Amino acid sequence: MITVQQAEQLIFENTRDYGAEIVLFDEALGRVLAENIKADRDLPAFNRVTMDGIAINYRSFEKRITTFNIKATQAAGDQPSDIDKSDECIEIMTGAALPDSVDTVIRYEDIEIKDGKATILINNLKKGQNLHLKGNDKNKATCCSPPGN
Repeated sequence: MITVQQAEQLIFENTRDYGAEIVLFDEALGRVLAENIKADRDLPAFNRVTMDGIAINYRSFEKRITTFNIKATQAAGDQPSDIDKSDECIEIMTGAALPDSVDTVIRYEDIEIKDGKATILINNLKKGQNLHLKGNDKNKATCCSPPGN
């Protein structure tokens, strides 16, 4: 039996440079990377909403505000709409970019909407809930190294 170090030495002594070629992603199965891969942007590229509902600034909820005027409705792909007042919210859809002025999303199941106002029906909110944060999957320049690096 040989040691791990001896096995590694044998492997490195018997490796060859097979060159590099560009192949389509669909044809890359079973191939080895020839160079490091780096993300050219954060993924996701923005704070993304994971549930349909309303977006609020959590500080408002901490101040015991539970009914909010719906300022705008924002779908995925829409330009983010900011709120200006603590008693405002944005009705927001899954996949939408979270506006900078809000930090928490409450799903439709936990609110009641009537006459342009949304009332929160639950007491246990967490700041930042129902969000997929910018760069959570991959940060810009995060590197995936080929084997042996």
